[in-house]
Parts: sequence; structure tokens; C-alpha cells
Amino acid sequence: MLFLMDNAVYQVVSESGDVIQPERDERGVYHVTEYLDLIPIEKLKELLSLVKEILKVCTPFRVIFLGPLPRYLVIPCCTRVLHLRNQSHPNFADILTDELSLIEDEIQKYFADSSVQFVRARDIFGTQNLFLKSSWKDGVHLRKEMYGNMAVFLRRMIWDF
Repeated sequence: MLFLMDNAVYQVVSESGDVIQPERDERGVYHVTEYLDLIPIEKLKELLSLVKEILKVCTPFRVIFLGPLPRYLVIPCCTRVLHLRNQSHPNFADILTDELSLIEDEIQKYFADSSVQFVRARDIFGTQNLFLKSSWKDGVHLRKEMYGNMAVFLRRMIWDF
């Protein structure tokens, strides 16, 4: 089971267009200090080519590749005004959700001719549950119960194989 793209598909972009790393505060909380964006498809393809090397080691095994979670779309990193600047855009969640769907489509296409089974987060949790504030501990982490639901879903998936 591989859960590799969850952080990798997101990037923080500065006002000048530079890609920067999220900042981690003294409590270990990551902050999107500028604009949240998803990586371009070409960058995703580069990352997937690196994953291909990992998959070579997994060849004799069944591989389940989990898609990224919609981080920061439901709950921001914090309430600081200059953080997650594009969240105030009226279509913020819709735009990023559409971009995340394109990323998921690309991952699925990439694995279409392989034995890798790609699973989208919304297939595990259901779209409605995934976008409820009550499902999230913070902007990055789901509540413990949601991870439990993921485990049950994946266990059934493995047993039904």
C-alpha cells in the first residue's frame, strides 16, 4: 500500500510566483504562508516516474496506490490573514478540487496499464464526508475515526481481492 502523493501534489506559491516550502512552527504545525496550489501535471509526471522505481521492488506483490487527500481545502492552516491567501477567493475549494481531480485522473492514467490499483480518497470516504469540517482534525490531518474508516475500507478491499 503506497500513500506517496499526499504532500507531494501541493505547493506553496509566493506573490512573485516562486515555489516555497510550507513553514513549520514551534508546535509542529505547517503553515501555507502564501498561496496554495497544486503542482503542474508535468511535475506530477516527473514524480510518478520516480514512483515507478519503487514499484519495481513491489513487482511480486499487489500494490494499492492511495490518492492525495484534499488538504487545506476544508480547514486552513491557521487564522492569520496573510496565510493561505487564496482561500478568500469565492471559488477556492471548487478550483482546487477540480485541479485535484485532474491530478487524480493523471495518476489513474499513469497506472492504467499496470497491476497497480489506484484508489481516490473520495472512493474511500465519500465526497460528502471528505469535505465536512467534522472529518478533519486540522487542515492536514483527518480525525482518527476517518483513518479508521480508511483502514476498514482497505482491509475489505484486500480481502475481497
